[in-house]
Amino acid sequence: MNPLHKILPLAFVSLGLFGCSGSSLNLRAVENPLRKPIHEHSYYSGLSNTEPEFVLPTKDGDYLASAQNAIKSLFGSRNISKLGDRPIIYGTTVNLNGYSMTSNFGRLTAECLATAASQRTRNDLIKMTLRQSNVPIRSSQGEFLLSREIGDLARDFNAGAVLLSTYSVTPDTVYVQVQLVNADTHAIVGTTLYELPNGPRTRALLKNQESVATSRYR
Repeated sequence: MNPLHKILPLAFVSLGLFGCSGSSLNLRAVENPLRKPIHEHSYYSGLSNTEPEFVLPTKDGDYLASAQNAIKSLFGSRNISKLGDRPIIYGTTVNLNGYSMTSNFGRLTAECLATAASQRTRNDLIKMTLRQSNVPIRSSQGEFLLSREIGDLARDFNAGAVLLSTYSVTPDTVYVQVQLVNADTHAIVGTTLYELPNGPRTRALLKNQESVATSRYR
């Protein structure tokens, strides 16, 4: 037999094996993106399972301007004329969650409202001192009602109305509700609500909540 007959088959077999091996290497070198886990896909890689961090307000509102706007709305009621020229009693702004509690923010808000009211009406404004009354209002099914002490005080001064205000605090906003209540009938003459950002100055004023009755501020 010719020796080439033995050599040629071996050569073809070797070339075949080499070709298969090379083809296999090429297949391993190509990655199939469909085999990747979904969370590794570029669309999902930018997503986060954590909620965004809450950021407190860095600026405070204008206390006096907000009070002036509230009083302008409040005294714009047509029922305000029914009060005549009788005095209006006002007291500190109290916490909505506890009418016997207040803070520096509550005292400042009350004075801003009184200042704004004095610019909108000729009626005398009488401030309720803490010695005259401990709790200016009481709650009845979520509504403002004058306490008996305030009712007696209104009669002593022949007051026509009482300016009541409360505040409610959330992490980023403080809501202030203001009502003007007829001292004789306890009917609401006008009501308004405004909000202020709970900025750094406001948060400082809200610290050290204290009882209206035991407050050192007279």
